[in-house]
Amino acid sequence: MLAASAVLTACKLSLVISSPANHSVSTSTQVTLTFSLTGNMEKATFSCQLDDQTPVPCESGKVYEGLEYGRHRLVVSAGADGDRTQQDVYFHVVNTQVPLKIVQPLDGQTVQDSPSWGVIVGIPFSLVSATGVYTLCQYDAAPAERCDYTIIGADASYQYIRLFHDFASGPHSVSVSAWHDTTQFSSDSVRFFIDDL
Repeated sequence: MLAASAVLTACKLSLVISSPANHSVSTSTQVTLTFSLTGNMEKATFSCQLDDQTPVPCESGKVYEGLEYGRHRLVVSAGADGDRTQQDVYFHVVNTQVPLKIVQPLDGQTVQDSPSWGVIVGIPFSLVSATGVYTLCQYDAAPAERCDYTIIGADASYQYIRLFHDFASGPHSVSVSAWHDTTQFSSDSVRFFIDDL
Protein backbone atom coordinates (compact mmCIF):
# COMPACT_ATOMS: atom_id res chain seq x y z
CA MET A 1 0.00 0.00 0.00
CA LEU A 2 2.84 2.39 0.76
CA ALA A 3 4.37 1.77 -2.66
CA ALA A 4 1.04 2.35 -4.45
CA SER A 5 0.49 5.56 -2.51
CA ALA A 6 3.94 6.81 -3.48
CA VAL A 7 3.21 6.12 -7.16
CA LEU A 8 -0.07 7.99 -7.02
CA THR A 9 1.61 10.99 -5.39
CA ALA A 10 4.34 11.00 -8.02
CA CYS A 11 1.75 11.10 -10.81
CA LYS A 12 -0.01 14.17 -9.46
CA LEU A 13 -0.09 17.04 -11.92
CA SER A 14 1.50 20.36 -11.05
CA LEU A 15 0.67 23.34 -13.26
CA VAL A 16 2.57 26.64 -13.25
CA ILE A 17 1.65 29.75 -15.26
CA SER A 18 4.79 31.78 -15.98
CA SER A 19 3.28 34.52 -18.17
CA PRO A 20 1.50 36.80 -17.62
CA ALA A 21 2.65 37.19 -14.03
CA ASN A 22 -0.08 37.34 -11.42
CA HIS A 23 -1.23 40.93 -10.73
CA SER A 24 1.04 42.27 -13.47
CA VAL A 25 0.31 45.50 -15.35
CA SER A 26 0.80 45.88 -19.10
CA THR A 27 0.43 48.68 -21.62
CA SER A 28 -0.07 46.16 -24.44
CA THR A 29 -3.47 44.84 -25.50
CA GLN A 30 -1.78 41.57 -26.47
CA VAL A 31 -0.59 38.92 -24.01
CA THR A 32 1.10 35.55 -24.48
CA LEU A 33 0.05 32.81 -22.09
CA THR A 34 2.87 30.43 -21.15
CA PHE A 35 2.63 27.57 -18.67
CA SER A 36 4.34 24.32 -17.74
CA LEU A 37 3.16 21.03 -16.30
CA THR A 38 4.92 18.34 -14.30
CA GLY A 39 3.38 14.90 -14.18
CA ASN A 40 1.82 12.82 -16.94
CA MET A 41 2.70 15.17 -19.81
CA GLU A 42 2.16 12.66 -22.65
CA LYS A 43 -1.54 12.24 -21.96
CA ALA A 44 -2.26 15.73 -20.63
CA THR A 45 -4.89 17.94 -22.22
CA PHE A 46 -5.24 21.66 -21.56
CA SER A 47 -8.02 24.23 -21.68
CA CYS A 48 -7.74 27.98 -21.31
CA GLN A 49 -10.37 30.53 -20.32
CA LEU A 50 -10.14 34.32 -20.56
CA ASP A 51 -12.51 36.15 -18.21
CA ASP A 52 -16.07 34.87 -18.78
CA GLN A 53 -15.40 33.34 -22.19
CA THR A 54 -15.94 29.65 -22.85
CA PRO A 55 -12.88 27.48 -22.08
CA VAL A 56 -11.13 26.25 -25.22
CA PRO A 57 -8.38 23.67 -25.87
CA CYS A 58 -4.98 25.34 -25.81
CA GLU A 59 -1.23 24.97 -25.53
CA SER A 60 1.45 27.05 -23.88
CA GLY A 61 2.28 30.03 -26.07
CA LYS A 62 -1.35 30.91 -26.83
CA VAL A 63 -1.65 34.60 -27.78
CA TYR A 64 -4.60 36.77 -26.77
CA GLU A 65 -5.03 39.92 -28.86
CA GLY A 66 -7.30 42.94 -28.73
CA LEU A 67 -7.70 42.87 -24.96
CA GLU A 68 -9.86 45.57 -23.45
CA TYR A 69 -8.35 47.96 -20.94
CA GLY A 70 -8.93 46.88 -17.39
CA ARG A 71 -8.62 43.77 -15.22
CA HIS A 72 -8.50 40.28 -16.73
CA ARG A 73 -8.35 36.70 -15.50
CA LEU A 74 -6.81 33.70 -17.27
CA VAL A 75 -7.58 30.17 -16.11
CA VAL A 76 -5.61 27.14 -17.31
CA SER A 77 -6.86 23.61 -16.61
CA ALA A 78 -4.89 20.41 -17.21
CA GLY A 79 -5.99 16.79 -17.03
CA ALA A 80 -4.51 13.34 -17.51
CA ASP A 81 -5.77 9.86 -16.53
CA GLY A 82 -8.51 11.27 -14.33
CA ASP A 83 -6.20 13.68 -12.53
CA ARG A 84 -6.95 17.37 -13.01
CA THR A 85 -5.42 20.62 -11.85
CA GLN A 86 -6.13 24.29 -12.44
CA GLN A 87 -4.31 27.59 -12.02
CA ASP A 88 -5.34 31.18 -12.65
CA VAL A 89 -3.71 34.60 -12.88
CA TYR A 90 -5.03 38.14 -12.82
CA PHE A 91 -3.47 40.93 -14.85
CA HIS A 92 -4.31 44.47 -15.86
CA VAL A 93 -4.08 46.31 -19.20
CA VAL A 94 -3.69 50.08 -18.81
CA ASN A 95 -4.34 52.77 -21.39
CA THR A 96 -1.38 55.15 -21.57
CA GLN A 97 -3.04 57.01 -24.45
CA VAL A 98 -5.20 58.70 -21.81
CA PRO A 99 -2.47 60.47 -19.81
CA LEU A 100 -2.38 61.51 -16.21
CA LYS A 101 -2.86 65.28 -16.13
CA ILE A 102 -2.60 68.16 -13.68
CA VAL A 103 -5.72 70.27 -14.24
CA GLN A 104 -5.19 72.91 -11.55
CA PRO A 105 -3.27 75.17 -11.58
CA LEU A 106 -2.46 75.86 -15.22
CA ASP A 107 1.21 75.98 -16.11
CA GLY A 108 2.56 79.45 -15.40
CA GLN A 109 -0.55 80.55 -13.51
CA THR A 110 -0.52 82.86 -10.49
CA VAL A 111 -2.95 81.72 -7.80
CA GLN A 112 -4.07 83.08 -4.46
CA ASP A 113 -3.34 80.83 -1.49
CA SER A 114 -6.50 79.83 0.41
CA PRO A 115 -7.94 76.79 2.24
CA SER A 116 -9.93 75.86 -0.87
CA TRP A 117 -6.97 75.97 -3.21
CA GLY A 118 -4.86 72.95 -4.12
CA VAL A 119 -3.23 71.00 -6.92
CA ILE A 120 -5.84 68.87 -8.70
CA VAL A 121 -4.78 65.86 -10.75
CA GLY A 122 -6.81 63.72 -13.13
CA ILE A 123 -5.93 60.00 -13.06
CA PRO A 124 -7.25 57.89 -15.98
CA PHE A 125 -9.49 55.08 -14.74
CA SER A 126 -7.34 52.38 -16.36
CA LEU A 127 -4.56 53.41 -13.94
CA VAL A 128 -6.83 53.97 -10.93
CA SER A 129 -8.19 50.43 -11.01
CA ALA A 130 -4.91 48.67 -11.82
CA THR A 131 -3.53 46.55 -8.99
CA GLY A 132 -0.22 47.85 -7.71
CA VAL A 133 -0.23 51.19 -9.55
CA TYR A 134 0.72 54.16 -7.37
CA THR A 135 1.40 57.89 -7.80
CA LEU A 136 4.52 59.81 -6.84
CA CYS A 137 4.57 63.56 -6.20
CA GLN A 138 7.55 65.87 -6.29
CA TYR A 139 7.23 69.36 -4.86
CA ASP A 140 9.88 71.87 -5.92
CA ALA A 141 13.34 70.38 -5.24
CA ALA A 142 12.18 67.86 -2.61
CA PRO A 143 12.52 64.10 -3.32
CA ALA A 144 9.56 62.38 -4.95
CA GLU A 145 7.25 60.58 -2.50
CA ARG A 146 3.90 58.82 -2.46
CA CYS A 147 1.15 61.37 -3.03
CA ASP A 148 -1.07 62.33 -0.12
CA TYR A 149 -4.49 63.18 -1.57
CA THR A 150 -8.25 63.02 -1.35
CA ILE A 151 -10.66 61.98 -4.13
CA ILE A 152 -12.85 64.90 -5.17
CA GLY A 153 -14.77 63.66 -8.21
CA ALA A 154 -14.80 61.83 -11.53
CA ASP A 155 -16.03 62.00 -15.11
CA ALA A 156 -16.17 59.46 -17.94
CA SER A 157 -12.38 59.08 -18.24
CA TYR A 158 -10.77 60.44 -15.08
CA GLN A 159 -10.84 60.25 -11.31
CA TYR A 160 -9.81 63.61 -9.81
CA ILE A 161 -7.70 63.99 -6.69
CA ARG A 162 -6.62 66.99 -4.64
CA LEU A 163 -3.07 66.83 -3.33
CA PHE A 164 -2.31 67.65 0.29
CA HIS A 165 0.71 69.96 0.56
CA ASP A 166 1.53 73.25 2.26
CA PHE A 167 2.82 75.83 -0.19
CA ALA A 168 4.43 79.08 0.86
CA SER A 169 4.00 82.20 -1.25
CA GLY A 170 6.30 82.40 -4.26
CA PRO A 171 7.20 80.18 -7.23
CA HIS A 172 6.62 76.42 -7.15
CA SER A 173 6.79 73.33 -9.31
CA VAL A 174 4.85 70.08 -8.96
CA SER A 175 5.41 66.80 -10.81
CA VAL A 176 3.05 63.82 -10.54
CA SER A 177 3.75 60.40 -12.05
CA ALA A 178 2.00 57.01 -12.12
CA TRP A 179 4.09 53.89 -11.52
CA HIS A 180 3.93 50.12 -11.23
CA ASP A 181 7.04 48.64 -9.64
CA THR A 182 9.86 50.41 -11.55
CA THR A 183 7.81 51.25 -14.65
CA GLN A 184 6.48 54.79 -15.11
CA PHE A 185 3.31 54.93 -17.18
CA SER A 186 2.44 58.61 -17.27
CA SER A 187 3.42 61.96 -15.76
CA ASP A 188 2.67 65.67 -15.82
CA SER A 189 4.21 68.76 -14.24
CA VAL A 190 3.41 72.44 -13.75
CA ARG A 191 5.15 75.59 -12.59
CA PHE A 192 3.06 78.25 -10.86
CA PHE A 193 3.28 81.22 -8.49
CA ILE A 194 1.36 81.67 -5.23
CA ASP A 195 0.31 85.16 -4.24
CA ASP A 196 -0.82 85.28 -0.59
CA LEU A 197 -2.51 88.69 -0.87
